[in-house]
Amino acid sequence: MSEKISEALGTNEIRESKASHSNIIVRNEKQTQDFQLWLELNTEAIKPCAHSIEETEQYFLALYDVDPLAGDSAEMQAAKKDMILNLHRNELQSAALDSEENSGSAVDWKGGPPPAEFRERLHRAILALAKEAEEASAEQFGLVLKGYRMIRNEKSEKCYLQNEQETRKMKEEYLRRNRVQNRKFEFFDEEAPDIFVVFEMNSGEIQVTNGGGLYIDLVLFRGVREEDIKEHSSRFITYTYALRDSQK
Repeated sequence: MSEKISEALGTNEIRESKASHSNIIVRNEKQTQDFQLWLELNTEAIKPCAHSIEETEQYFLALYDVDPLAGDSAEMQAAKKDMILNLHRNELQSAALDSEENSGSAVDWKGGPPPAEFRERLHRAILALAKEAEEASAEQFGLVLKGYRMIRNEKSEKCYLQNEQETRKMKEEYLRRNRVQNRKFEFFDEEAPDIFVVFEMNSGEIQVTNGGGLYIDLVLFRGVREEDIKEHSSRFITYTYALRDSQK
């Protein structure tokens, strides 16, 4: 990554929504300007370097030993739900309810903590979207999902160790925050769970569970097309974040 891009990033809070890599959260006018500058600098610096999703899948399979996931497994069903919410949210019937339910409150809310009524309505809308996506089929939205569990061995040990380190840091931060607030707390074991990877073969989306470093590697290998750079597509934005997080 160029020095100009790094400087544009600075310490400003520009980040991605966990729900979708295409949903960028910016908190004020300066951050909006910084984000636009960041996109412009990346547009100039990044060249087309795309691989297909099939090539990306084969790249992953050549590096690691895996077990294929059954279509009805909990991991594949969770991936299906997330893919529908990320790629086809506006096609869900609940999306119209989400917009209608919150439009009035959004106009009246001038700042500060959101009103309790607004939070409750938003909560109901989110639950409705999640339930509809959970009950829908992959075929209904043209999703073609291929999923794998990464077998832990010499090939994948680095990924698992990195995940355990990230889990440990998250636990330490969680415990520190709750001690400060004098609350009772519990936390899961430090040993990281299995790493799962799901490819959506039509959109080219990738989902990695319990393996942030692996996700960055796959996104960088997948790369970006010329049209992604020109249009500032979600694939382009995800790629720029992967570049930043990889410190390349």
